[in-house]
Amino acid sequence: MDIRGVDGAGTLDTETIRLLNAGGVAAMAGWTLDDNQGNVYVFPAFTLHSGAVTVHTRNGTDTVIDLYWGLDKPVLLPGKVITLRDASGAVQSTFTIPE
Repeated sequence: MDIRGVDGAGTLDTETIRLLNAGGVAAMAGWTLDDNQGNVYVFPAFTLHSGAVTVHTRNGTDTVIDLYWGLDKPVLLPGKVITLRDASGAVQSTFTIPE
């Protein structure tokens, strides 16, 4: 599982984090995304087979390819590091948002 990029940084309506599973099956329940500043997204119970999923920072309704963090302000600011951790807390991927 890998953080492949961030789009729309700094604009709540368009902020997204793109994740790619290029390996086997990943049971995502309890995995987290965080910005190392107290904002943490906890993944719902779902299984991601080889493929991609997008996490939107705004409110919305989850689908099989789009998940929604439910924040009311943008958090994906240039220079910030986003960390993906598995359910045990082990770091799986980090991504620094370009300046």
